Parts: sequence; C-alpha cells; structure tokens
Amino acid sequence: MAGVLAFMAGYLAGAPLYCEARSEADGVSTTVCSSILGITYTGTGVYNPSLLPGAIAGLVCAAIVATLVAAMLWRRGRNRSAPVSG
Repeated sequence: MAGVLAFMAGYLAGAPLYCEARSEADGVSTTVCSSILGITYTGTGVYNPSLLPGAIAGLVCAAIVATLVAAMLWRRGRNRSAPVSG
C-alpha cells in the first residue's frame, strides 16, 4: 500500500499539472505546461506533453518506499526470531 501511495505522489509531482497557451503576433502559438516540481514542458501548436517523467518519478518513489518497508519488515522479523539470552 505504501508503494502505491508513493507512486501516486511521485507521479503527481512530476507529471504536467497545468498548461497555458500563448499566441504571438506572427500567429505562432506556444503551449507551456508545468509540474509541481517545476519541470517545464514547452511545445508549439496543439501540444500534449509526455507523461513519462511523472511515471518515472512515481516508479522511483515507489521503489524507494518499497525497499524501506521491506528492510523494516525484514529487520523486525529478524529481531523476533533472535534467541532470548538471560
């Protein structure tokens, strides 16, 4: 569950969140899209930015969180199975 939530947070941080279109005097239109992290996507005409940076950020966040949770569970299980000295 933590990995899924981390993926969603990473995706939302890296994917384009909002766009604005600008039209120049010579008739060329430019679209500029930005993400929460400040990544800027720019294109001309009708432009749809790639969602790949958001997907990569989500996968990286999910991998980090999944590794940390697995290490925590492994360490917790190892401590429970240790013989009690006394």
